[in-house]
Amino acid sequence: MMPDLTASELKTHGVSAIEKALEDQPEASISVRGEPRYVVMELAQYDELRESEMSASLAESHADREAGRVVCESVDAHLERLSRKEGAGAMKDESLVDFMRRSPLYGAEDIEFE
Repeated sequence: MMPDLTASELKTHGVSAIEKALEDQPEASISVRGEPRYVVMELAQYDELRESEMSASLAESHADREAGRVVCESVDAHLERLSRKEGAGAMKDESLVDFMRRSPLYGAEDIEFE
């Protein structure tokens, strides 16, 4: 279980509170008003986490491509198809990241723009 710092401890002790919390664990949570709200970790740990996420996303993209779950089309055709989907009930509260992950261009390495 990761150590828990309170916002008050952080305010009082600053970075030394974080360093102490990270002595035995790779990450620590910071609680605000008794609820865990943030996670802190050393930059090297964060970099490893991001690299793992990117590797997983790349592997998923390659799997989608090999399984034929991609569409190769021009930018104009892609935008036209998206506008048709939008009119057919696209997710209005969807984040840009989710939108891009649904895109047939997501993960493609050999896109040619006309």
